Amino acid sequence: MKSLHALFSRSALLRNLTVLGLALQVPTVHAEVDPSLAFALEGVWRIESPAVSLLSDEFDSKEQKDGVRHEARVKDTPAYITSGEEGATVEYSRKRFPATDTPWGSFPQIDLDKAQLLEMTLPKKRYLVIAGKGKGLFAINDWQRFGFLHVLDVSSRSAPVYYPLVAEAELGSRVLGRLPGSSVLNYARLVPSRWASNVEPSAYEVVLYALKPKGPEQVIENGKPLAYSLTRTGAGWKLDRIKQTPVTDARDQAHRPFTAPAVQAPAAKPAGNASPAPSQAGQ
Repeated sequence: MKSLHALFSRSALLRNLTVLGLALQVPTVHAEVDPSLAFALEGVWRIESPAVSLLSDEFDSKEQKDGVRHEARVKDTPAYITSGEEGATVEYSRKRFPATDTPWGSFPQIDLDKAQLLEMTLPKKRYLVIAGKGKGLFAINDWQRFGFLHVLDVSSRSAPVYYPLVAEAELGSRVLGRLPGSSVLNYARLVPSRWASNVEPSAYEVVLYALKPKGPEQVIENGKPLAYSLTRTGAGWKLDRIKQTPVTDARDQAHRPFTAPAVQAPAAKPAGNASPAPSQAGQ
């Protein structure tokens, strides 16, 4: 299949290089991201992108009756509340959302010492994102490649919509973007489809979702889910359109939306236990 890199205009390539360069200069919890993989993923979004601002990379912690409340020193932003060793909720505008028991399976508590609060905006849309790495199992070995995104659509302050999402390959918030013509934020879900070693994926299936009011919905184009492959080629990565996602489908059928690594230690419990049902809605 012909690589989509051949379809990019010179201006789009320059824009992607600029975006990637700026992203790598900003203090980030995703410091070990493969720059060539991040650049290849930019091809999914093409010439459109949300405006992204880093609001804070520091959270103040305060003990309260039901746990520990973590907040950035920025007005009108969400709080991340931890309870015990595993529980967590996200609170915004006096509404609380479960942050560890999610449609994608069990999420860990995130490490607030290394987390970021981001703002992403589209025409008529505003999103706040708490992005970070997980604690416990997700802070060791190959599990560290996962990031966790707690996304809130706060376009209507009185009716926020919450999306817990997982990011592969150290990509963090780079899995969020905007597809051409989309009126909402989009999410690129990466699933390893081939491995160079027990801990190093050499190819991914990429399924695109739209963050709709009822939850993430697969983007449908010409009657088929919109999907890509990312394949390592030498020192870089190649992006191609694909019509089928057999590895992703098999993982969802097994109720394991995300997992690491290819060969797991006996004590490693697979992450995830459920999957959002694909929707026929478009982007």
